[in-house]
Amino acid sequence: YNLVKEKWTHALATGEPFELEVAINLPVSQVTRQFWLKGIPYFREEKATKIYGTLQDISAIAHRTEDMYLMQYATDNA
Repeated sequence: YNLVKEKWTHALATGEPFELEVAINLPVSQVTRQFWLKGIPYFREEKATKIYGTLQDISAIAHRTEDMYLMQYATDNA
């Protein structure tokens, strides 16, 4: 949470967009999911006043990537 807040505050202060991968514990299912967060500041009168962005669930992709690296490691060190 602190890293997201830091990136958000920095984006509003500087006007720079940000991207961040975060793990979020879902309270209903008690499952941790990986999300990709992307934010782009919105300017009004030459000042960043809000952020528009997306939050994409990348859990399946992240899991497949981990499996791929594990398989590559096992193949290289067999």
